Amino acid sequence: MIKPRRPHALLLLAVAAVSISLSGCAVGDAPEQASPSSAPSEQTAEPTPAASAEAVVVPTDCARLVAPEVYDAIFVGTPLNDPAVVGTYPVGVLTPTEPRADSTPAEAVESAAALRCVWRDPGADVTYLQVEIAAVAPETAEAHLASLPGLGYSCAADLGGFRCQIVGTSPLYPVEESTTVFVRDEVVVTVEQANFPTTNLLAEIVGGIWAS
Repeated sequence: MIKPRRPHALLLLAVAAVSISLSGCAVGDAPEQASPSSAPSEQTAEPTPAASAEAVVVPTDCARLVAPEVYDAIFVGTPLNDPAVVGTYPVGVLTPTEPRADSTPAEAVESAAALRCVWRDPGADVTYLQVEIAAVAPETAEAHLASLPGLGYSCAADLGGFRCQIVGTSPLYPVEESTTVFVRDEVVVTVEQANFPTTNLLAEIVGGIWAS
């Protein structure tokens, strides 16, 4: 099984033959959006993670990533970390590893991942959502954040950190796919989704990580 890949690398390959009906897979399905009250403002300066005195709690359970009522509203009926989908791709609670000396900032963040969650039905050709959370060194957080605009991401201050997002169209069907990267302190949250629109999911995740 080929592991899920980033949207700018053509995302996931189909895990089943293209034989299912794409009911509800209309063009224009929205990626992760902030609520109107927390919409990010445009930034002209290069984004830099800021230190915070708040307690940081990295989740250790995909099923408890957000409040139960939020989880049910978004993920009910969608399999989590199904072996038929992820194969040997590491999911759930992960043990961070040392990145290679020549790793890109994104590869260094992936090596530091502490939790990875994939919601996808084995019969779906394209529809899925993945959340990855990594605790990294300050210099890794800064390098990763600084690299994103050059990769086509739009970045703005939001939720006490910086939210960067890139949106495109699936190469398989005319549906939207996106990657949202959030960096705050030394924590990086990455949300990848294709034909899986959500509203304010990132804010819910952030609210659980940074205890007030």
